[in-house]
Amino acid sequence: MKKIIQLVVMGSIYVCLPATADILAAWNVAGVDVEAGNGVNNTSHPYTKNSTTTGTHIAGGQLTLGFDAPSGVSGMYGFKFSEGTHQTSLADAIANNHYIQFNLIAEVGYQFNLTSIEMNGQSGDSGPDEIALLSSVGGFVAGNELASLTGRQGITGGWDTDADGWGDTISLASSQYQGLTLVSFRIYGWNSTGSASSGIRNLAGNDLIINGSAEAIPEPAVIGFISLAGFGALVARRLFSPKA
Repeated sequence: MKKIIQLVVMGSIYVCLPATADILAAWNVAGVDVEAGNGVNNTSHPYTKNSTTTGTHIAGGQLTLGFDAPSGVSGMYGFKFSEGTHQTSLADAIANNHYIQFNLIAEVGYQFNLTSIEMNGQSGDSGPDEIALLSSVGGFVAGNELASLTGRQGITGGWDTDADGWGDTISLASSQYQGLTLVSFRIYGWNSTGSASSGIRNLAGNDLIINGSAEAIPEPAVIGFISLAGFGALVARRLFSPKA
């Protein structure tokens, strides 16, 4: 009976076994000049740039701008805020759509489990001094930041996911980022003092990456089997355990 219990438990674990984390979507901004219309999929607002790497069972991903103020720097996807449009708080930046958005959509019948975000980015010398990352999962509301940065003006690589920026990759390991079919992230910037370009910058390889795994959405029968297997193992253990 012990062997039967082991087989049932192993079977349920096998069905639940997650896929290995991989790149679900990535963007390489080499050659991009948003203002000139180079390297983007449409040359007017919202200046869409489709993912340059798209994982298996992912329908696609897109970079877009929330505010019609594209960067004019080659090798950068981002914005520049002229005098009179500067915002002084995250709440104001949200209200005025001062963001870079990137999203991810699963193929029909599939879902994804997210693990982390990697990026290369920076604020120009007079660009946003304050940066925050928010998601559609938590909501685009001040106080719901996934991560935030301060004192970013003029720091080379100040948005990078290393010691110069966020400190490390941005973790998405919490349960709310698992089993999704659609998600959007926004990088908000505020406290600019000029119109310097700021955003995702080009280095070698991919410059913005969403990591995770994709899998078929479990059928009700599979979910039922997993539940039944767990229940059966519990009952068998109780029935055949030696009595004290």
